[in-house]
Amino acid sequence: MKSLSTAIITIMALGLTNPAFAEDGSEGNGDGFFVGAGGVMYDNNDLIGVQGTVGYNFAKYFGVEGVISTGVVDTDVPGTSLSVGVDSSFAGFGTLRMANDQYSVYVKGGYHSTKFGATGPITGNLTLDGIAGGIGFDWYFNKSSGVRMEAVSYDTKDLNVQGVNGMTLISLSYLHKF
Repeated sequence: MKSLSTAIITIMALGLTNPAFAEDGSEGNGDGFFVGAGGVMYDNNDLIGVQGTVGYNFAKYFGVEGVISTGVVDTDVPGTSLSVGVDSSFAGFGTLRMANDQYSVYVKGGYHSTKFGATGPITGNLTLDGIAGGIGFDWYFNKSSGVRMEAVSYDTKDLNVQGVNGMTLISLSYLHKF
């Protein structure tokens, strides 16, 4: 985890300290601020939520993102009257991208904190945090609007229930860049 944090900080520092990257005159490759909103599936199609993203791409190849999500559909635990869902999830990422005027392919790495809630005969909350990383694809259909599809893995090894040590989030979002 220490080497991942060091890599993310290095990527961020390169983007901040070398403004020549951001002044390459390229249009449509996602440079600058952007926001996104969409849907997310947590680990399986039983847990569904909404997600918001805000980010800044320092240059054609580097960026940072903050992601917040919450569950809107909980799942029932088989054999019980217990329902479990995602109450909130916050994550921060550094990104490495390959972009052109219309498309962007990226990898991201960072850290998350996710709060789960249970209702039923037992009510309570559990917060898990850890490293996170994933891949994604952006397609801009004009200068400021696009769609994003990504898969991100969140480490939840502290839970370690029946061998579960992580969850994968699949999301589809609308993007707007400024």
